[in-house]
Amino acid sequence: MKKSRRRDKPIKLYSFLGILLLFFLSVNGLGGCGEVTEKKTVSSSRESKGSTLYVVNAGDGSLLAFDPPQNAANNLQSVLPQGNVSPGRRFPEGVTGPAGIFLDPTTDTLYVANAGQDAILIYENASTLNPSLGLAAATRTISGPNTGLNRPFAVIYRPENGQLYVANTDDYRILIFDENCPGAPATLDGDISPCRTISGTSTLLDYPRALALDTGTVQTPRDILYVSNMGGNSILAFNNISQQTTQGDVTPSRVITSHADAGQTESMLQLPFGLFIDSADDRLYVVKSGETCRRSSFTRRRASKGTLPPPAHRIHHYAAPRRSGS
Repeated sequence: MKKSRRRDKPIKLYSFLGILLLFFLSVNGLGGCGEVTEKKTVSSSRESKGSTLYVVNAGDGSLLAFDPPQNAANNLQSVLPQGNVSPGRRFPEGVTGPAGIFLDPTTDTLYVANAGQDAILIYENASTLNPSLGLAAATRTISGPNTGLNRPFAVIYRPENGQLYVANTDDYRILIFDENCPGAPATLDGDISPCRTISGTSTLLDYPRALALDTGTVQTPRDILYVSNMGGNSILAFNNISQQTTQGDVTPSRVITSHADAGQTESMLQLPFGLFIDSADDRLYVVKSGETCRRSSFTRRRASKGTLPPPAHRIHHYAAPRRSGS
């Protein structure tokens, strides 16, 4: 069995810098480094819930919420928080070393990977929680020895099938909790066991840091879990992730690296830190923490097995995504 290795130095650096910012607008969740502009229009029916900016602030162990102005109306530019603004809400209760976050906009539920306490905190009705009134405690908490949680750094919930995916950094495992698993409780809560676990030498998992779930589109459904593999400077893709057969010591469907040319042996994906999949545009974005926190993007038609050519483009800290050739 692979011995657990603690790599606290880069984690502490990012904790103090406070750059682990995850942005949720309308139907998309994004793990990133810095500021990202959502290119899709936010519908007016979603503005009251879907335009809040949530940030996990690992430096002081807090969850921050930047809410839109009350009089935002339907103007997207007025809805988004801008400039030197204070967070409207802060959730300090029980949060110790928050590392990952995911918002399910269909139910207004916020999932927080709390690495400091080996727990997943679940906040229902997240947009209406009011810390000043004492209404900011987690609705549900997944924790305890049966959960197998070991410094969870990423979490994703799939509402259509009730599956919760968690990346364990310290023992190199992907845990899958499933509401429909035989013997599972009606709701994911407490000291529950994962329905499936992906682990072992064949998985190539080495310090998994972020997750991105690609469910595709209505026309082209997909079932792929992407894992940023910091220890291997690569991105691992596991197909058919919702199926019960995808568990144990399984081999990744693809291993994505990036080389400048055929003669280069070292991956350009230096310490991949964050991931985001744009299923509609069929594009995967990667945060490389080993190179001044830049983002790279890859289209799937180029993401064949093995090594990829250089990314379609590199995006510096505050640049917005562009299509190739634009």
